[in-house]
Amino acid sequence: MTTDQWIAVVSALASAGVFGALWKGIRSWLARREEREIKAIWKGHSELYEQMNQILFGTTANRVLILIANNNGGIPSAGHPVFISCLHEVHDLKAPSVKDDWDRRQIDAQYARLLSEIIERTEVDLVTADMKSGTLKTVYEGHNIERAWVRLVVRSKRHLIYVSAASTLARELRATEKVHLDSAAHRIAKILSQGSMLARFDHLDD
Repeated sequence: MTTDQWIAVVSALASAGVFGALWKGIRSWLARREEREIKAIWKGHSELYEQMNQILFGTTANRVLILIANNNGGIPSAGHPVFISCLHEVHDLKAPSVKDDWDRRQIDAQYARLLSEIIERTEVDLVTADMKSGTLKTVYEGHNIERAWVRLVVRSKRHLIYVSAASTLARELRATEKVHLDSAAHRIAKILSQGSMLARFDHLDD
């Protein structure tokens, strides 16, 4: 078909109102899709806090965080500045909020080593007294945190997301408490792995 013939066909469709109907259908589809995505995100938020509270009330944790690490477009790697942001937080009266303190906060060498350990092992248990000096230990000591448990939940091409549960008690988790922690972390991983949820964090690379 020649260019003139295509033009004639397009003109005929336009005059018949086909494009208008098609565009109306497209707009309706986009609106429904956006509505579904918004509902999925809100549902995901609700489920995230449900799982975080399971950790808070099912273990000795006094503060539970979901944190994200990146280096301006990728997961943490050597030779690049790494930034940490707190996505979600629940806590009780024994541990103050730290969400505003972790907003694209650049980490030090000790924290970078911890991230490497999280990537390698996926599960890391911390005893504040045994930690080397650094930003995280200073925060823990200032808030009387004696122990913390970290679980990797998402490792994508752009993000490293993990759960941190911190306690003012020095004892280890009991078996039932560890089940609460690990099952909740597993569920959080499934929620955050959804495309609509992960896409929300892309702006943190800017």
